[in-house]
Amino acid sequence: KLVDVQNERDVYKEINRILLRENLDLRDTLDEQGLLDVKNLQNLKELFSAFGEIESQAEEDDDNE
Repeated sequence: KLVDVQNERDVYKEINRILLRENLDLRDTLDEQGLLDVKNLQNLKELFSAFGEIESQAEEDDDNE
């Protein structure tokens, strides 16, 4: 069961990575065309920082095993 949950987590992490990349590419395209409305944007570094903390903790746990 734990392996299934870890595999599911990995799938969702990959989906998240792809969507983030597409989001950044879209932002770049909109910015190049002068269509980017900066005031409506989320700070992606801040938004995803919580995931970075989770990932760092998971890596530390793996190192300790």
